[in-house]
Amino acid sequence: NAQILQSAGISSGDTVMLSEALYAVRVLLPAAIRATYGETVRVVSSPSDSVGDVKAKVEVLTGLVASGIALGFNGASLSPDTATLGSVGVPNGFTLNATTSSTARRGAFVVRANLPASLQGTLGPQVSVSLASGASSSVAELKAAIALVTSMAVADQELAYGSVVLA
Repeated sequence: NAQILQSAGISSGDTVMLSEALYAVRVLLPAAIRATYGETVRVVSSPSDSVGDVKAKVEVLTGLVASGIALGFNGASLSPDTATLGSVGVPNGFTLNATTSSTARRGAFVVRANLPASLQGTLGPQVSVSLASGASSSVAELKAAIALVTSMAVADQELAYGSVVLA
């Protein structure tokens, strides 16, 4: 923030890129599913998103049933599900702890979506996201899941498998 424009090579009349700073939280996953999904998942959200919204995004990413997920922040349980992240004081970039009941776990059909370059930096270092889906899920359902976790509009998505564009 204190960098001098001229020292960055910016001259009068130059154009700089403006992008929205994303609000995101990380969710530390239970040990039982880390082998599949990694230690944490990053959830793009906003301070006005509810605890339930975050649980729904975790469900899309991991296949855990949202109703069986409990989220914690600074040692306290985040509830009710209607509470917003902002109202309970969750700052941007903070890691929430997830615990699950036995009813949250289910066998997931996982689809990995490679992210376009424009999203790779904004969503963190990952170049793809894993999405819990089903063998009978439609392309529209997969696109809706991608929109939920990346904020990329369904209309802006084109999915392909191999050389075949999915419609």
